[in-house]
Amino acid sequence: MEKACMKRLFWATLSLTAVSGCDARKSPPSPAQPSYAIVENGNPILPTNDLSQRLITLSGPDRLESFRGLIVSANHACDVVSSATLAGGLDGTDTWLVRCQACRRLSDAERAIQGTSVGDCKNDRTWAVWFYPNGNQEVTSCQSGNCA
Repeated sequence: MEKACMKRLFWATLSLTAVSGCDARKSPPSPAQPSYAIVENGNPILPTNDLSQRLITLSGPDRLESFRGLIVSANHACDVVSSATLAGGLDGTDTWLVRCQACRRLSDAERAIQGTSVGDCKNDRTWAVWFYPNGNQEVTSCQSGNCA
């Protein structure tokens, strides 16, 4: 009888451990929470380029979407922009640092369950976006977050 009781206790403990330690509905990493700050840490950087000045007047989500469009139009992968901050400006040339993620597109079924259109975001990357006085723009990748 004692053996039967130990067996039930073993199976009950095993079942409880399995149920409490397992979540079959693990969600993939989601896009980073966006930051709408225009400059980092309140640095007193002012834009010197007309395009930068127009971008600053946009709402946070519209500004981030504009930078996403610039990066994509430069043939780089970018599904979600989590921040775009003005890093410097001098004589009409402005530099912005833009954090971007490439995310897997969700199927209709996944979208219904998770309530978002993107999932499994990876490839976090920082881009330097340059605006020049002549109207040209340049997008360059920053290695390890350092742009020079």
